[in-house]
Formats: sequence, structure tokens, C-alpha cells
Amino acid sequence: MNFVEGLPQSIKFNCILVVIDKYTKYGHFIALSHPYTVLDIAKAYLGQVYKLHVEWWYNTNYNTTLGMTPFEAFYVYKPPIMFAVQASVVEGVQDTMAQRDQLNQTLKDNILRAQHRMKQNEDKKRTEREYQPTKKKIGQNMVTSINPPEVENDSQVRVYPAGVLDKRMVKRDSKAMTQLLVQWVNLGPEQATWEDYTVLKSQFLDFDP
Repeated sequence: MNFVEGLPQSIKFNCILVVIDKYTKYGHFIALSHPYTVLDIAKAYLGQVYKLHVEWWYNTNYNTTLGMTPFEAFYVYKPPIMFAVQASVVEGVQDTMAQRDQLNQTLKDNILRAQHRMKQNEDKKRTEREYQPTKKKIGQNMVTSINPPEVENDSQVRVYPAGVLDKRMVKRDSKAMTQLLVQWVNLGPEQATWEDYTVLKSQFLDFDP
């Protein structure tokens, strides 16, 4: 998933959500507009999926006026069978299933070859190194920083609160809010940020400044 930003305004949209299927590399491009939230993104994506399913259902069903499916009328060939069939006495169905299995195997083989090529290219740039955990002092606390830094399952650097450098009160919607200047593990001191205390507690349950 990624975003194409900085686009000129078109109606009410100014950015595009890009979602690529990991297996087939099939792309979905969904228009969005700033500002948007995680909930807005989820609704837009699920709405697109629902729309595609409804369109597929309608266009692949027999139309009595056409005497065929709208899919066949538009593309000039019959729609592929999408449900799993292990065996069939109908020769056409059996051929379609064999083609589907062959295509799936081809996709798997191509993906494995591509992964192997990428690994070989990256391995050429790597050298053997050993790292030891180091200690950094933040205020009164000693915080362990891993070198190289910890990473999540998606290979993104893991970032979580290491300590609090300062505290302040801000006014928002006529209410007083507590904000903390947070130093993050695996980030430098210059990247400390002011964060709402309530948001921090909801995201990091073990955080106790």
C-alpha cells in the first residue's frame, strides 16, 4: 500500500491510494482527498472491493436481452470460472481448471525467481558485521539502543517511547491537554516530538512516564 501525493485538485480529490496484491501484482488505484484518517482509507478500500464484487457478479451473469453475459458482450470471450472445482465431466470446465492450476504454478515460480534475484543483488552489497547493544542516557534514564535498530515484520524501524524530556499544558477546544516531549528508541535526540499524553497511553499501554 502506498500513496501518490502532490497531485492537482480534480473535483474533490488530490491524492491516490495504491494497493498492490502481493500474489498477482494486480493494482487498485483509489482517489482520496486530504485530510484523511485511517478509517477513511479503510472505508475507501472496502468500498472499492465491494464495488468490484458487485460489478463482477452483474457482468458475469446471463442477460436474457443479450443472450449472453455482459462480460462476454464487452470482451468477446466468456468470463473465467472463479470458484474452485476439483474435477468435472465437462471438458471445457476441466480445461479451464487445468489452465488455472498451470497459471498459479507459473505465478509462484516467477515470484520465487524474482525474490531470488533480489536477494542475490542485495547480498552483493552486504558485509559481515557484529553489533553490541549500547546504552544512551536520556534525562535520568539509561535506554538501550540496538545497532542496527530493531525492525518490525514489515522491515520498518521499530519506534517506541524511551523517555520524557519535558512536559507542557496546551489548550485545545477550550480544554487543557497534557503534552510530553518524547524521546523515541532508535531515533536521535533531535527527533524528539511533542505528543498528547492520552494518545501515547492508548498506543503504548506499558508506557509510564
